[in-house]
Amino acid sequence: MESSSSLLPNRVAVLGPGLLGGSILLAARARLPGVALAVWSHDPAERAEVQRRALADGVHAELSAAVRDADLVILCTPVGVMAKLAGELAPHLAAGAVVTDVGSVKTPVVRALTPLFLDAATGHSRFVGGHPMAGRELAGLGAARDDLFAHAVCLLTPEADTAPVAVARVGAFWQALGVARVETLAAAEHDETVALVSHLPHLLAAALLETVAGARTDALARSGPGLRDVTRPAAGASELWTEILSLNRTAVTSALRAFSAQLARLRPCLEPGGEPALADFLRDAAARRRELPAPTK
Repeated sequence: MESSSSLLPNRVAVLGPGLLGGSILLAARARLPGVALAVWSHDPAERAEVQRRALADGVHAELSAAVRDADLVILCTPVGVMAKLAGELAPHLAAGAVVTDVGSVKTPVVRALTPLFLDAATGHSRFVGGHPMAGRELAGLGAARDDLFAHAVCLLTPEADTAPVAVARVGAFWQALGVARVETLAAAEHDETVALVSHLPHLLAAALLETVAGARTDALARSGPGLRDVTRPAAGASELWTEILSLNRTAVTSALRAFSAQLARLRPCLEPGGEPALADFLRDAAARRRELPAPTK
C-alpha cells in the first residue's frame, strides 16, 4: 500500500473559490507548500481577488487550462452545475487524475459524475464524491479560513466501481488539510444523515425566526444571544440553500416528519403534571448535546 505522503497530489485544481474552495486554497498553502494550486472561476472579480491574495499559482477563466496537468480536481461550485462542468473538463484531464467535490448533496452528484470519469481499461471511476462537514453562515471567498476544516469530519461516497486508489488519494488530501477523520458511506446514507444534521437545522432556524416575528413583531429586537446562536444557519445564502434543500427533498421531508413527531411528544409535557416527563426530555437532550463533536476552532 502506498504511504500517505505518496498519495498526496502534486497539482490541485480548485473549481470555484468560494467559502469552501477558498478555504481549501488557504489550508493547502499553509499545510502543503510544495503543491501547485490552480483555480478556475467564471467571475472576473473572484479571479482578481485570488490573484491579489496570491492564493494560487495559476488563475484561469478556461476550465481546460485550470485542469491541465492536475492530478486532483475539486469541484467547489453549486451542486446544480457540477454535471455540466464535469462534462466540459473530462476531455482535458491528465491520465490518472482524480476528481472529487464538496457538495452537501451526494446522490445526484455521484449518479451523474461517476460514469463521466470511468476508465475503460480498468472499469473503475476516478470520481470520488466528497463532503467536508465544515462551513459558516457567511459565503464567498472573503469568508474563507485556513482552519475551516480543523476538527471536521470529511465524508466520502465512493461507488462499487470507484477506483480504490482514488478514494485513498482524496482521503489523504483531506487529512493533510487537517480534518479530524475521513469516513466512507453510501451516497444515500450521506444524504439521509446530512438532512438530519445540516439541512433540517437550517430549515428549523428559518422557521423559528418566522415564528417569532409572526407572533410578536417586537420580539426579535428584544432577543439575546440564545436566539442568535440557534438561528445562525438561517443567515446562509438563500439561493444556495434553496438548491440544496430541493435536491435532497426526500431525506429532508423525512427529517421534518421525525422532528414533528418530537414536537408532538413534547406538547403533553407542558400540560399540568407533565413536569417529570419534561425534565426527562430536557435531561436526555442535554446528554446528547454533550456527545456532539468539538467545534471547529
